[in-house]
Amino acid sequence: MVDYEIIIPKHEYIPSDTIPITLKHNVRGGSCKLISVWAGVYETTTYRDPEDDPTGVNCCINKFVSTLHKNISRDAVSSTLSLGIDRSYKNVHFDSISPYVEVSHQLQTKITVKLNGQMRYIKAILPICIVRRINNSVTHNAVAPVEIELLPEYDAIYEDNPPSYPESLGYPDALDYPDPLNYPSIPYAVSI
Repeated sequence: MVDYEIIIPKHEYIPSDTIPITLKHNVRGGSCKLISVWAGVYETTTYRDPEDDPTGVNCCINKFVSTLHKNISRDAVSSTLSLGIDRSYKNVHFDSISPYVEVSHQLQTKITVKLNGQMRYIKAILPICIVRRINNSVTHNAVAPVEIELLPEYDAIYEDNPPSYPESLGYPDALDYPDPLNYPSIPYAVSI
């Protein structure tokens, strides 16, 4: 079979960090061949309505926020992966727990082996936390400002507006239209 070990230097990361992963793998037996390694950061967001049922879950969203795959070279005893975490706060969220929302992350790994002609998988899950930047490192002592994505300037939004309706029809100004109350009256007759 295979002896394996998964090593990461810490369990807390910030968006834009890279997780250096070392996967040690040693084949014991001639019928097993190492094929590839894979790693991914898995995010779970759970939404609750504590007024309905404090223990119930209303919605749960699971997604991989980043993944990486690498083939194993022949007779290799270890593999390294540098798994990047997205910088955008739209794509990856901070770990948090509240009565309404809970966000958590896992580092999932998989070693693919061929055993007696069949593909098999060795899977492992390590808990990690995605946290805010704190004092140029990730600690819980003193909080420093967080890098935030800036919204576009309002001027840029106004410049992107389409022209007004009268201008798009070629009319110079809406005030140049004749006043409908000043049209000459047209007599008409109604018969019953």
